[in-house]
Order: sequence, then C-alpha cells, then structure tokens
Amino acid sequence: MGQARAFSPTPGRGTFGAALPWAAGADSLAHRDVVLAQWIAASPYELVPKHLAGLRQLRGVAFDWGE
Repeated sequence: MGQARAFSPTPGRGTFGAALPWAAGADSLAHRDVVLAQWIAASPYELVPKHLAGLRQLRGVAFDWGE
C-alpha cells in the first residue's frame, strides 16, 4: 500500500487512502487505466530521463528497500 499512497494518493477517501490500479471483482481483476497511468508516470523508469541533468549534478545516489 505504500506504493499506492506514493503514486496515487486519495487522502480521506477509500480504504487505504490511495487508488489502486485494479478493481477486484467476484472472480477477476479489472484494470483502472487512469490510475495505472499515474503509477507509470511516477516510476523511476519514467522520471530518471526527465531529470537527468539534475541527477548528473549529484555527488552520489543511494537506494534503499526492505520488507
């Protein structure tokens, strides 16, 4: 849910306060294309090329992840 809150927040609405890129049906999942487009636009794969000049000015970059 952390990724949903970062990429498609909906404060005060919804169960998690974020929109998910899918909707659960009785026996299937349906894509929510508008929300999925938000997630794609917020991904590092899309953001790095757009901010390359600024990133090149940095002296270092660190990544962190966990469970």
